Amino acid sequence: MPDYKFCFPFAAVLGQEKAKEALLLATVNPRVGGVLLSGEKGTAKTTLARGLAQLVPEAPYIEVPLNTTEDRLIGGIDFSASIVRGEPVLFSGLLSLADGGFLYVDEVNLLSNALINPILSVCASGINIVEREGLTASQPARFVLIGSMNPEEGRLRPQLLDRFGLYVNIGSESDVATRRQIIERRLAYEDDPLEFCRAWQNETKRLREKIIRARQSLNKIIMPDSCLKWASQLSTSAHAAGHRAEIVLCQTALAIAAWNEQPQVCMDDISLAARYVLPHRMKETLEAKDIATAEAAAGEGSPKEAPDFGSAEMDEKNEPDRVDPTLDGKLDDELWQDIVELDQQLKLNLSSFGKVKSPGEGKRLKTASNSRRGRYVRYRLAEGDAADLAMDATLRSAIRHGSDDPNLKIQVKPTDLRWKIREQRTGVSIFFLVDASGSMGAKQRMGATKGAILSLLNEAYQMRDSVGIIAFRKDRADVLLPLTRSIDRAEKQLRSLKTGGTTPLSLGLKKAHDLILAERRRHRDAIHCLVLISDGRANYSQSEQDPFQEAINIAKRFYHEKIYSLVLDTESSYIRLALAKDIAEALGAQYIKLDDITSSSIASKVKSFLTNVYD
Repeated sequence: MPDYKFCFPFAAVLGQEKAKEALLLATVNPRVGGVLLSGEKGTAKTTLARGLAQLVPEAPYIEVPLNTTEDRLIGGIDFSASIVRGEPVLFSGLLSLADGGFLYVDEVNLLSNALINPILSVCASGINIVEREGLTASQPARFVLIGSMNPEEGRLRPQLLDRFGLYVNIGSESDVATRRQIIERRLAYEDDPLEFCRAWQNETKRLREKIIRARQSLNKIIMPDSCLKWASQLSTSAHAAGHRAEIVLCQTALAIAAWNEQPQVCMDDISLAARYVLPHRMKETLEAKDIATAEAAAGEGSPKEAPDFGSAEMDEKNEPDRVDPTLDGKLDDELWQDIVELDQQLKLNLSSFGKVKSPGEGKRLKTASNSRRGRYVRYRLAEGDAADLAMDATLRSAIRHGSDDPNLKIQVKPTDLRWKIREQRTGVSIFFLVDASGSMGAKQRMGATKGAILSLLNEAYQMRDSVGIIAFRKDRADVLLPLTRSIDRAEKQLRSLKTGGTTPLSLGLKKAHDLILAERRRHRDAIHCLVLISDGRANYSQSEQDPFQEAINIAKRFYHEKIYSLVLDTESSYIRLALAKDIAEALGAQYIKLDDITSSSIASKVKSFLTNVYD
């Protein structure tokens, strides 16, 4: 395991006081349940976590790499020892090695479900159960779980998010003098890490001794009934689900009192603890700005009146420059509308594409591979011709029954042979085809459309898919955004998109069709799909053909090319022609009326998206 004895000292980190306080509280009282540090890259999240190894050198500090295996995390059979002894010998996984210390997961929001599930199980029970090839062992695994993440790279599963007792939203230092000091300290550390650590050893020793004193006094701290009531009141005001919030609030307040060398908890301790405990428990679909709002509300609360976590406004300086979304303004003689966010995030359900045997580069889909390429995920019994030998599974099977030959420790029999099953990721390229004609300017249609696209873009970004945006209006179709994984670029293009002019739907479909075919030639194994947002009212054609019929004819090409499609119908007039529905039929696409989408219906409607397309 790596030695963090001479990592950048915890005490030397400048700023990030809230993050340091949360980590120290979790160190004093492990019953707090761990800490989640969320913020942009380069804000000392990992540096602070590793600094705990210096503050509590007697406690193990274990890091979980994103590419670790389930065996390495949980534990498994030690082949070297098993071969020598001729019987199964288990090795301890990362979870049990962290017992009594810290388990740190960087980019925890990108951790695969195969690794998240065992972590959740161990966090709940404090016991790591290893089951391999008929062998079962249980090991103690009580640790302080520390995670860090960049919220721009995707959200964390609610089940895992709730396991973190404390949450801290980290940002960059804005003061120029402070930033200069940060650079100076970092350069000094890189020039001579040993000397730099020696320069900070007195401060490190002071923190270490204070942690020891706080731990020793923790069980002596008194929790008054008034504080229990205040904790319950705060949790209720925050609409926190379940009762874990109150429990963690009280445990955190105990740690605060112990750290401050107080004989009992006071209400201010509960209020301070709420800044770390409640923000990420307010609701399941919490955004970063909501968390900042919750932190501000918790800080302003008083024992006389519980803070209103749901009504506090964001500070204007944290909001991007924008025009009032309730006002439609004409910019350069064209209508402009800001993004109107949907109340629930749209999701693309592409599970039916699992039949595709392709490598790709995305994160969304995992497909079984018949080749020797891809990640080894499990094994199968050996049948038929010799395939990709799963050496680990074969040896585990052979170790169980030993050897019939006294001269051999292990004897591999034909019944022990196992073949590897590999898994490859299938990339997905999503083209958003947006109707930006004049009809989209009425009744906030474009604002709602932008919100729908942005929601889909966020989902695509989290899944590491590539997205592109094509807009059509007047007499042309333009590629606003080539295929990219940058959500920031996409949002900027969407925000500036205006409406006006005729509806050249056929031009938009043709542009999208040409781009998708070009992408197919470059990436034959990737999946390409189209998301059309329009009311379907085509009224412009480059030929003498009827504009709508021209669009229908081009749409049929998507069907014949087996391009997966979704149509979001934005029609909202009193007399509905349902032309977008006809376009969807020609495309062979899933059809959804955008104005029908609500929080209650969206999940069931989008769940079926692309599930049964082109069976």
